[in-house]
Amino acid sequence: MYFSDDTNHPDYLTNSLQRIPRSYTIVEILLIEFDILSLRLQQACQLISLHYRYTISHTNLITSHLYRIRRQCLLSNCHPCQSIEIRMEHAHILFSIKGMCTDSYTPSQDAQAKARNTGKSFANFFKPLASAVWHQDITCNHSASKDTLPSTGRTQANFKITCDSLKTSLCLSSSFITRHSALNAMSLFSIRTQSHRAIPTHTYHFEDNMRNLYGDRLCTRCTTDTLGCETHVILECTYSRHLVSPLINKLRSLLSKAGQPPWDSLPTSQQISIILGNPPFPLPTKLHKVWT
Repeated sequence: MYFSDDTNHPDYLTNSLQRIPRSYTIVEILLIEFDILSLRLQQACQLISLHYRYTISHTNLITSHLYRIRRQCLLSNCHPCQSIEIRMEHAHILFSIKGMCTDSYTPSQDAQAKARNTGKSFANFFKPLASAVWHQDITCNHSASKDTLPSTGRTQANFKITCDSLKTSLCLSSSFITRHSALNAMSLFSIRTQSHRAIPTHTYHFEDNMRNLYGDRLCTRCTTDTLGCETHVILECTYSRHLVSPLINKLRSLLSKAGQPPWDSLPTSQQISIILGNPPFPLPTKLHKVWT
């Protein structure tokens, strides 16, 4: 991946997170920002790749011969239930490609690749499969993020904003890392990962040995007694909403040129999502690289 400046590199962004008092960065959000699969999905990808190596690309290895012999014993009662062969089969089932495990074959796009590139081509083959499973996990774990009720926590609030952008591939780094300037990348990253001191809901406080609830973190800049979330601070708060007006005017023009729905017709969650660096959801994937 190319970065125009060292300050746009994910390692720099991670190491430079604002460690503000009484705040922390939610791991699940970081994994999505940097397209890092969960350990469960990483293991499944590695097992599927290993099966492909032993049965298709490197069948002449000694380990490949041993693997084929061990697979012949799968149906026996004495075969360990946690063996590598069983785990490989479960990995294929997880990605809905069980047929590739029972009757190994080469995907069509992999068959057209050069011999030295077959491994990379196969990895690209199941990236969309991993993304689909990852998205399904998020949908199951954060189903409440799709309702219209107020958020009850930081993670739910984040997925309420990003639920539309998650419908694209999760195996790609967040767009703002590669398309925004070094000046904007750190600020966007801090807000998106909920480590920015300007958003009251990103911090918490203790009173009488009890941590305040998410719903009690009100905006400290206005007198409306409103939850100090991203939506309020960026679009609604009388103290800060004027700061985003130039960007909104630019986004209105970009949406019009791209043939997208007008800005005022978008739900608030989508407006915040676009302000925080995500392309509009209806925008075709092939145009994401040119969205600025």
